[in-house]
Amino acid sequence: MACWDFPLRGTVMKKIYWLVFASAVALFPRPAMAKDFCMDFGPVSPTPLELVFKAFTVPPKGVCKSVIEVVPSIDGLVSTGAACTTSDGKTLIFTLADGFGKNLETIQGGLTLAGGTGSADDCAAPDGGATSCVADTLTVVTCPKVPLPITAPLPGTLISHGPLLAR
Repeated sequence: MACWDFPLRGTVMKKIYWLVFASAVALFPRPAMAKDFCMDFGPVSPTPLELVFKAFTVPPKGVCKSVIEVVPSIDGLVSTGAACTTSDGKTLIFTLADGFGKNLETIQGGLTLAGGTGSADDCAAPDGGATSCVADTLTVVTCPKVPLPITAPLPGTLISHGPLLAR
């Protein structure tokens, strides 16, 4: 009897196939879901503002990544920018920009990766007015297990003056 005439050939082959398939799935590297990266900016009265870099992981030495930042306590505030890890791998630096109400806002900061602390300048340039800046501390914090909701601004509030949002 030849091996291809083996009566259990189909059953044995199916078992081997599923064993190989299950092993490949178990050992195949899965892409890690990027978690949020959270920092407290403050003490801003009365409590620090939580800055959340959505789906962000710190890049390797000398590498930059895009950032989408939200501040859950400010309805509708979304900033975009970039963050880079310095070539020595010790510091994360970032620059963000957004339109907050009738202002152009920029936030530039940096924090030491070993200590999880640093500082940032938050500057706003209103239409026709002088730029004003607030400098304060940054502290890396653990993000909540259940992310805080991202909410739209209410009509008529400071941030809803753009043409895309209801008034």
